[in-house]
Amino acid sequence: MNRAKRPSFDPNALNILLVWLDPDRDRAGEQYERLRRKLTLFFEARECNPRAEELADRTLDVVARRLQQGVEIYARDASYYCYGVAQNILRDHWKGAKLETLTREPAMSSRSSPERKQELECLERCLDELPPESRHLIQLYYEEEKRAKIEYRQRLAQQLGISANALRLRAHQIRLKLEACVQRCVDGLQTG
Repeated sequence: MNRAKRPSFDPNALNILLVWLDPDRDRAGEQYERLRRKLTLFFEARECNPRAEELADRTLDVVARRLQQGVEIYARDASYYCYGVAQNILRDHWKGAKLETLTREPAMSSRSSPERKQELECLERCLDELPPESRHLIQLYYEEEKRAKIEYRQRLAQQLGISANALRLRAHQIRLKLEACVQRCVDGLQTG
């Protein structure tokens, strides 16, 4: 492992991050390394090479600094929250790329350009209204296409410690909420 490329964490922020990962220092170190590997794979899978390790480190740095600032993080496990931060860093990395994965759905792509623009604006608003865990799950759920999507969702379910069916059910419930929110938003734009 090339430690020279790692960012220089504020030692206090790193200690806070390690305690957040696990009160036992050895287990926290192991969890940190495991989480860093998973985040690196997350970025590699999204073709961020050769910067995948740097982006993984940046993700952990952001989480550490948030914890240091006193931000309360209510994720069930650390990786879940970190994937959400990684998603934001990925978005920044691709310079403002939109949520293309969600807009590939036929219902969205069959609309005219002005309608589609409204739907995208509403989708972004509605995503912002979701609890962070739900927002990150739905963004991760709609990542890949075709066969890669199936394999990716199986890995995501394993990472979350749930069955593929439970993952599908959670994503479906979130999607129903999103669709209803987007419809209310679009209707409000058209009548207002």
